[in-house]
Amino acid sequence: MSLLLRTVITLGILPAALSLYAAHIIGGEITYECQGWVDGDPASGIRAYQFYMNIYRDCQGGGAPFDSPGAPYSATITVYREDQAEPFLRFQGGYPQVEYIDPDPGNPCVIVPDNVCVQRGRYTFPVLELPVSEHSYFIVYQRCCRNNTITNIVTPESSGATYFMELTPMAQAVCNNSPTFDGFPPIVICANEPFEYNHAATDAEGDQLVYEFCTPFLGGGLNFNQPNAFDGVAPNPDAPPPYDPVTFVAPFFSALDPLGVSANINIGVNNGIITGTPNAQGQFVVGVCVSEYRGDTLLSVVRRDFQFNVANCAPTVVADIREDDIINGQEFLLTSCGNNRITFVNESYQQPRIQEFFWSFDLGDRDTIINTWNTTIEFPGVGEYRGRLYLNPNTDCGDTARIRVRIFPEISADFDYEYDTCVADPVLFTDLSSTGTGGISTWNWDFGDGGGSSNQNPQYAYSEPGDKSAR
Repeated sequence: MSLLLRTVITLGILPAALSLYAAHIIGGEITYECQGWVDGDPASGIRAYQFYMNIYRDCQGGGAPFDSPGAPYSATITVYREDQAEPFLRFQGGYPQVEYIDPDPGNPCVIVPDNVCVQRGRYTFPVLELPVSEHSYFIVYQRCCRNNTITNIVTPESSGATYFMELTPMAQAVCNNSPTFDGFPPIVICANEPFEYNHAATDAEGDQLVYEFCTPFLGGGLNFNQPNAFDGVAPNPDAPPPYDPVTFVAPFFSALDPLGVSANINIGVNNGIITGTPNAQGQFVVGVCVSEYRGDTLLSVVRRDFQFNVANCAPTVVADIREDDIINGQEFLLTSCGNNRITFVNESYQQPRIQEFFWSFDLGDRDTIINTWNTTIEFPGVGEYRGRLYLNPNTDCGDTARIRVRIFPEISADFDYEYDTCVADPVLFTDLSSTGTGGISTWNWDFGDGGGSSNQNPQYAYSEPGDKSAR
């Protein structure tokens, strides 16, 4: 019985149709820490940096595993200096620390199918020793391809990704640490429902952070014959900057409207809070940039792209009880004659999604709250009472059963009858029923041959002779 609006997210990430070594990328970002002068000697003019890279992949779609030694491809990282066309250095990213991202955002409405799977591979690069320069360094990783089920960009099946960090001259000079994002956005969100996610980052030095939506970048391609070429699935070396942005499906989508112009998706410039109401289902690439300023000087920009999976919503938890009747499809009705003690049987579902519940009844002189699944209540006496059964109260995935209880006086049904055994006249029925208090308002006679009456003292002519059972 559905009495209020409920929501549940049901979504499957569709399997990629490309090679085992291609489509799999969901998102990623690169951050760094400055460890100071090499050997603690400023005269060396060389800083030591620890870089980290997070790559997020669809682990259910049959795509490529994380790049690592022993996998089809290693995670090749290339460092460029902006005044040089050739790589400044190149190295292998090593083995990532892999963990599964919980697809359940903690909302009891969200039912995520078993085929939704997201992994994060966290790479910790070897410590890089880079001479302090008047030019930026670019630390780059490129890989193809993104999920081919993405909705908002052109040809996602052949669109790879570039993740890079620009180490600016000012960041080198002050031994800066980049900001890091505090968490990863929810994997699934519900269409046509407002949502909010705090995409904030933390900066070790307390620098000013400015947030904005930005364009993800392309990288690599579907050249399987030369997989390490710039247009290959795993470039080695990675291509130098500048990088081409992904092409959004215009005019419906853009970097600033990644979920569509009518979704009204916004990000707080000063706090990183993303809000909006997505109104179209699908998988959407989103880019978020956090820029780090010290005074008026830009030190770094951390770029992350990820996917929002927007799904349709349907009912899930339903408040239901065993009832005698339902009033206007809105209230569960229970009636009792002569017995003030009523047992309520909770038939609500889906129980695994019901995290909290309670009964509430107005007994006239007091309210009573009960937290057991089923309950029995002693009502004060004859009368009408109201109550409710609450499931997951104060959540988007709650439901409420409205209950009406009618207690009537005890009734003893009895009657007498008269008829002439020799003449086929109507039988005269006389109501002898009694009730403790109040009066009897309705009657329902059954004369045993299909006939009946709603009169208190009816007359009835049987069409055929014989023994009859009336009640």
